[in-house]
Amino acid sequence: MASYNSSSTVEARLAAVEKLAQRAYDRGEVENIKDLWVKRGTPGIHAQYTNVGVYTDYDSIMAYHSGRPSPPGKLILHETTTPLIEVAGDGETAKGFWLMAGVESGLADPKNVGTMPEFLYEPEEKNVDGKRVWTHWVWCHYALDFLKQDGQWKIWHFRCLEVTRAPFSENWITFAKKNQLAFDKDLAYFGNDGKAVFMPTPDAKPDKLGEGREYDMPNGPHFPSFQTSPLTAAVGRLPTSPLPKCQSITRATEMFADSQLERLALLERVFSSISLVSVLLIFVTYGSIPRLRNPRNTFIVFASIANLGASIGTVISRDGLTRGEDSALCRAQSFLVHVQFHAV
Repeated sequence: MASYNSSSTVEARLAAVEKLAQRAYDRGEVENIKDLWVKRGTPGIHAQYTNVGVYTDYDSIMAYHSGRPSPPGKLILHETTTPLIEVAGDGETAKGFWLMAGVESGLADPKNVGTMPEFLYEPEEKNVDGKRVWTHWVWCHYALDFLKQDGQWKIWHFRCLEVTRAPFSENWITFAKKNQLAFDKDLAYFGNDGKAVFMPTPDAKPDKLGEGREYDMPNGPHFPSFQTSPLTAAVGRLPTSPLPKCQSITRATEMFADSQLERLALLERVFSSISLVSVLLIFVTYGSIPRLRNPRNTFIVFASIANLGASIGTVISRDGLTRGEDSALCRAQSFLVHVQFHAV
């Protein structure tokens, strides 16, 4: 009887150990985010965390998920919400979008602070146990593309769009002005004693990804297409050779003063108003003088004047203000030139 009880006890203990080992394995699988990515060598893999650059090399991407310690006092809390997921019709690719609001904080040995800009930390009078404190609010968008491999969904493309970030003691506007050009490499994480660990040099610039480089897409998968509006659908069928490039304006690096911004905004309103008045005059003239009621000529004149006003307003003000971003005026200009070319 004693032998039987002893055997039962050993079996129970063995089962408990196996259960504990399985739990440890499962936890490791959950924490091992590397396995959530597509396989090494998958065409088109890339990740982007800031505007510094894009990582297209598998090892560079994995460096972001490698060697992360958990020093005392460190807190990384990223709460994701509002998932938007769309799976392609063939069930082989998918897109996902999440909103994220979180906090990031930790302690840094003063000897490690010198490697990072001072504005990342709280003032020295807020030190804890002789260490500098960094505490940030952060809001992001996560945009991911997924590819099904071996029957499982894997991350194919990862894009973190940081909407805003700010230390606890500062607002995000003044912080953004200081932080936007502070780094030429991505900060991967703060390690032990707050030591900064940076990512490898990016493989490509954000605006260069895909230019002059073709990826061999896996057979079969395609991304879900979105329904276009009648306007964009019509424009898409028109000739594309004469299109102006909205991004052709060189991005400015200097900062504008408030008074300059006000003048630029005023110029945009003035030239946009000129364009609208010109359009109104064309229609009044068209209705008043019968011999000029030639639809083609009238529309060409209208498109030319409207295009001129939009161009002046866009180049001088709107795109100067947004440093070459795709403005509504520039899109309207493109559409007018499209239609004018098609009419001729």
